[in-house]
Amino acid sequence: MSQYRKKHLEEQKKNHEQELDNISINMGFYNPASTEYIELDRKHKLICSKLEEIENELSSYEQSSLTNNQRVISFDRKLPKIDFGRPKQKIDKIITQFGRQGGSAFLLIENTTVTRGDLLVHEIRDYLTKESDDWRHYPINLITNQIVDEQSLLTAIAQGAAPKAIANFIPKSDSDSQTSNNPQQDARNIIDTITESLQVGSIVFFELNDWDALGENQDSLLSWFMEYFWIPLTKKQSQLSQDYANIRIILFMTTCSSLSKKCLNLPHFCTPSKFNHQKACKLSLHKKWKLEDICKWIEDTYKYPRVKSLRESTTIFNLSQGDPAKTCLILQRKFNLIS
Repeated sequence: MSQYRKKHLEEQKKNHEQELDNISINMGFYNPASTEYIELDRKHKLICSKLEEIENELSSYEQSSLTNNQRVISFDRKLPKIDFGRPKQKIDKIITQFGRQGGSAFLLIENTTVTRGDLLVHEIRDYLTKESDDWRHYPINLITNQIVDEQSLLTAIAQGAAPKAIANFIPKSDSDSQTSNNPQQDARNIIDTITESLQVGSIVFFELNDWDALGENQDSLLSWFMEYFWIPLTKKQSQLSQDYANIRIILFMTTCSSLSKKCLNLPHFCTPSKFNHQKACKLSLHKKWKLEDICKWIEDTYKYPRVKSLRESTTIFNLSQGDPAKTCLILQRKFNLIS
């Protein structure tokens, strides 16, 4: 397949996905028994069929031509198995405790630059995508999305909820302003938009990355977010659980460094042992990886004999001194070509 064909298919795929989003939004306005709903459902199935054909053709291309970038993705999926066993067990325990009632969890990972906690988030995200046919993902980066206050945060969430319908629930106060007179009401509208089409087994997965980029505003915006968005969202989930089983809402907040002391002193945090779904649960990750963990990872991932694994891991550990970021870099340089 030529690059031109691949580009054409990717553009078609993007257009079809946008069509499906628009149809799904419109279907929410009609009774399932109505002729309008039935016609929209027919179009939805037809586009899904076309989309499947495109994805199959792209998949065959990707399998025959593995790019360096794809090697990195494949490699990164293996990395969380080095040192994230305990925090993954804690996360699994929290989610398992939901049971058929479903539930909500707000999970905080600090110092991702040092701990490579971003890999853990990716691992949990990839794991959960396989558990649901109705997956909703809201990746939000405070730097990329230029988030500085309540309204810019809500706008970023709303764009993920319904890009074409954003004006319907976040009205502009005037033509030159992006602000609204009532962000609390906007938050309620967005929650309604996110939850109105949830069904049995739905998973909503938020990522709020680089929260520490807010600087001195991180505590005030977190307090507002908890009061007017997260806690109402958890209550909405509890209401829905009376009618629909196993709806799960997971939010990961990450920081490059540590949250400010003022922020950490807020009453919005808990620990895994005293988990509270209306608070942010702080997960502790090691800032140093052990030699034996690196050795086990090399054994399990590349099936090396113990002597060779120990020799390779000792070299890597001596160079990185167990620093997660340095360890990942060295491992990638050494093993990425055979991932």
